[in-house]
Amino acid sequence: MSWLRDAVVPQELHGAPPSLWVRHPSVVLRATLLLAFLDLTVTCRHLRTHPDAPDFGPVAPPVVPSRLGLPQAALHPVPTSADPGEGRISLADALEGVACPAAPVAVIETSMGTLRCDLWPDRAPTSVAWFAALARGRRDFWDPLEGAWTRAPFYDGTVFHVARSGRWIQGGDRLRTGDGAFGFSFADENTSPHDRAGLLCMGSAGPNDNRGQFAILVEPRPSLDGRYPIFGRCGPTALVDAISEVPVTAERPRVPVFVRSVRIGCREGAS
Repeated sequence: MSWLRDAVVPQELHGAPPSLWVRHPSVVLRATLLLAFLDLTVTCRHLRTHPDAPDFGPVAPPVVPSRLGLPQAALHPVPTSADPGEGRISLADALEGVACPAAPVAVIETSMGTLRCDLWPDRAPTSVAWFAALARGRRDFWDPLEGAWTRAPFYDGTVFHVARSGRWIQGGDRLRTGDGAFGFSFADENTSPHDRAGLLCMGSAGPNDNRGQFAILVEPRPSLDGRYPIFGRCGPTALVDAISEVPVTAERPRVPVFVRSVRIGCREGAS
């Protein structure tokens, strides 16, 4: 191994104790360069004998932007074929299989917590029917991205695209822009009074133009009387407040607040 000593240890240190070698700057530099040379030599030899790149298996596809809660443009905004349901849904069909059709509850699982909303089929049967049918995937809707009538849980994976601190939050648009619908609209009902925090309303685009989006009030909003049909009440109101107060740009949360799922069940004690 004299060649290694000659390569690393300067001539003036020959005969000196090895304990002095490791502290000498010249030795450290020469040893570093030698190790780098040996590493490069081994790597080049490996590449000559193994020229093919290693197989790590298929590369995962990139995350689709829509999964990140980003707004999406409607590729097919207007239905090109007739609604299979002919623009109707009955309350009985919407709540079929629910053990308490007179006292249903919507459990809205969000990325910030869970909301429980008492639905009011006695006061707003049409709104409850549409909301429940869409949430449960019991009604076809027009998919503006695919350009086809589709049946699936309508609200799952949407976001609260509006957060107005001290006013309301609004969600239920599969485009996540506020411009989406489900292929048609239905008439107003039970439009007053908007007098309590937590009221669950349809997000109306105009008179008798309800398209499936929903809003939850942060506090009483008399300015909504005569529009935004009221069909239930949600809690805890502290969670509604928290969602309304997230940082926004032009009322759109900067970090998406997801509606992970909407499930229809029974009010406590109802059967």
